[in-house]
Amino acid sequence: MPALPIPALGFTIQERAAKQSTAARTATAAVITSMLELGTPKVKVADRLGLALRDIKKSPIA
Repeated sequence: MPALPIPALGFTIQERAAKQSTAARTATAAVITSMLELGTPKVKVADRLGLALRDIKKSPIA
């Protein structure tokens, strides 16, 4: 089934979802990086954000 554009907005639902997902990933990555830079252990970051430990990557600065 082809993606139907939302007439009033000029983009498809899939495009809108992709933009929202990208924004959410970017914001989450910023929070994770900030917490790690402040010295918060990876286990605590994962626990507080409700993520799996494997999803917490090392800070690029560390």
